[in-house]
Amino acid sequence: MKQKIVLIGLLALLAIGGGAWLLLSKTSPAQKLWEQGKQLEAVPLPDDAKAKYIEAIKLDANFAPVYRSLAELTAKQHDSLAAMQAWEEYLKHEPNAVHARCVLAQQCLLSRLEVPALRYAEEELKRDPSCSSAHLTVGLLTVRKGNAAEALKHLEIAAKAYPEKPAVQLTYGRVLALAEQLDPAETVLRGVLNKDKAHSDPYYWLGYVLARRGKPEQQKEAEELLKKALLLEPTHSPANFELAKLLQKQRRSADALPFAQAAVARRRHFPAALFTLAEIYRSLGKTAEATKTQQAFQTESGRAQRLKELLRSYAADNKNPTLERDLGLLQLELEDPETAIMFLKSALEKLPTDSSILDGIARAEALLKARR
Repeated sequence: MKQKIVLIGLLALLAIGGGAWLLLSKTSPAQKLWEQGKQLEAVPLPDDAKAKYIEAIKLDANFAPVYRSLAELTAKQHDSLAAMQAWEEYLKHEPNAVHARCVLAQQCLLSRLEVPALRYAEEELKRDPSCSSAHLTVGLLTVRKGNAAEALKHLEIAAKAYPEKPAVQLTYGRVLALAEQLDPAETVLRGVLNKDKAHSDPYYWLGYVLARRGKPEQQKEAEELLKKALLLEPTHSPANFELAKLLQKQRRSADALPFAQAAVARRRHFPAALFTLAEIYRSLGKTAEATKTQQAFQTESGRAQRLKELLRSYAADNKNPTLERDLGLLQLELEDPETAIMFLKSALEKLPTDSSILDGIARAEALLKARR
């Protein structure tokens, strides 16, 4: 009798298991539409494919693969908002998906949503510490927060993973330069310039590095590189400043003057350029201009010092919403709306009713809109 009961129990378990297996293996009604969408995308008929994916989602909102396909398609169509929404839906249904968060982080970054971009990239690195895409995103955003040493840890990994991408190599090279690691910076930047001679920044950053070298031939090459950068982009404020500073150092004040003036005209909150311009005016006997420029320098250097102090405090306490708010409002004062929004939106998550944060975000977004 006992054996019979056990046998019946085993048969019941097998029946339940078999039913569960059948339920699990059942094809989603959305799969056929998804497959049709993939075929249309391959033709390529992207709009028709997108319509099929949306139809599939309406038929079965829990069918995860269609969200990924929709995300990838809308990203190709440069619709970052739709791509972000589709990636987020995909992750809701496939929370353990490999290399989905790092792609979502990139989409957020393209839309200037730095706070979620950093969050998704850091989540990806917790799951996969070797993810080069996530390291790149974290590195880029860490530079924006003024921490070059921390950024280099991430950018070095990204640079090794993307040796043929000049933009990645340029970012790595310029952060090496800012961290005063001139030898590796020069090596990286020469490699970038070999691949990209059409843009001003590779010339500028290599000129920046060589201008800090001591040999006359290096100083001469720096001048040539900075002039090439300005041929490609005459309003490049840092290149104008570096060239003015280099020429002034060589006691060529008359030659330096127009470059220093151009640097300040294009970028008003630039204390180093104002200081150099004041020096040039003084050496040329232009006393009134020197005095006025010196006063502007003192105002801007005060702001720069406050920024430095806030960033130092933030490096030690990067979860402090008051510091984030103050940094965001100061960046807005310095007319850097992108960085302002990054700090202010992070602060808003912790201080959602702070009117100064809400006002700051509105002003930063208006400034960005006016520049487009």
